[in-house]
Amino acid sequence: MSMKRVSVLCALAAVILAGVVARGSVSTVTVDVARTSTSAAHPVTVEDVRFPSGNLRIAGTLYTPSPLIGNHPAVIVSHGGTRRGRRLALYTIAARKLAERGYIVLTIDFRGFGDSERPRRFETTADLDFVQDVVAAADYLTANRHVDPARISAVGHSFGAGVAVAASLRDRRIGRAVSISPGRNTAKRFFGPGAPDPNYPSKRMSRDMGIDPPIPRALFDPHLKDYVAEAILDYPIHPPVLLVDGAKEAPDDLAFLKDVATRMTGPKGYVTIPGADHYFGTRQDQDGAASTTSYDAHVMDALVDAIDAWLKKDRF
Repeated sequence: MSMKRVSVLCALAAVILAGVVARGSVSTVTVDVARTSTSAAHPVTVEDVRFPSGNLRIAGTLYTPSPLIGNHPAVIVSHGGTRRGRRLALYTIAARKLAERGYIVLTIDFRGFGDSERPRRFETTADLDFVQDVVAAADYLTANRHVDPARISAVGHSFGAGVAVAASLRDRRIGRAVSISPGRNTAKRFFGPGAPDPNYPSKRMSRDMGIDPPIPRALFDPHLKDYVAEAILDYPIHPPVLLVDGAKEAPDDLAFLKDVATRMTGPKGYVTIPGADHYFGTRQDQDGAASTTSYDAHVMDALVDAIDAWLKKDRF
């Protein structure tokens, strides 16, 4: 690899991490989508696992680099609203790439999604406590002797981005969070005057979970409000949070997230990935369990570079 590429990686990390700025300012990052990793990839083993979350069994996939020497940082990956759960191509590809860089990665299916158990009924907001599933994933990882308990992070996408951030607020073991294309501007979209369809979030989530009739709004809406990007503004003290957007998101959405990044307190970072839409080089319903999975490697590698640089930052 040329010294020019090494310099690009160093500059990328420095600029991304300059997002840890004082309240009222934020760095906008332009990422070189050329491949910038400087280290040889670790071989990766993949294993499906299960672990308890309250009285439910949660399904996950563990991506482990080899050789396992000493303790490794760990990452919990939370999926968005998708019937494929953790097996969506975006998550399987990103998880493997992070494991190739030395992370122990656990992707999970939230309760009611994919291979995880579903609550028998939906009667209280606790039945939809997806944050508890991430906390349970942290329990599972801390029992792994190869995981460094001081270096556990939560990475989430779309709906799961808000869950990842909320989990870092609830559980101190989760030292930092990465919020990728989070839901946002919910008050205007779903709860404000003239909102086109206030029932859409509950109906969409119920569809992805295979639930009919849909989950009552009275149970779902409180979680929705907690899992959007702007919810972090209610927490002046929080773990380090990196906000990530694809440059092809709608202009209003890009502006909204950048405003959140500007207004939130530090430690914080903000990055946009050139050429990326909401699925970062993969497709919306792409099966990550397929034997061959095509994707835009330049965009995906830029996303993983940004995550890796944030998780490796040693001071905030």
